Amino acid sequence: MYAKNQLDRKTKAELLLILADDFGTPMGEDTTRSTLIETIITLQPETSSEISPEVPPVEENRVGTRIDPRASKDRVRVLFHEQENDKSAISVMANGVAYQIPRGIEVEIPRIVLGGIENAVMTVYEMDENGVPAARDVPRFAYTVLR
Repeated sequence: MYAKNQLDRKTKAELLLILADDFGTPMGEDTTRSTLIETIITLQPETSSEISPEVPPVEENRVGTRIDPRASKDRVRVLFHEQENDKSAISVMANGVAYQIPRGIEVEIPRIVLGGIENAVMTVYEMDENGVPAARDVPRFAYTVLR
């Protein structure tokens, strides 16, 4: 339900609410944050006991599950094109893993990383036929998916 890093970002008031609402365990305001976090972690059911055959495996990226893209076997070959004003490597991060992808050469990357790149857009402003500035989202990176 709650990962430790998620709980670390919560305020003390939010942790108290989680304990009261989700676990039916109200605690005093004098309780330390670390005790609140440890209590929540202890009260959570084991992940393995929650999994049933109907639940998709971790690779299906259930909400709240963090997948390391380096372990993904679903990879794609891509060629990122050099652009006139930008020949630098493409920096992208997927689930906490940073990538520096060179332009102009064929690379093989996890599909989840390409998904992040596909979602990268920049807004350009152009005048429409009436002379009014109009915003338009365009892909940030030019690339070709290779077979």
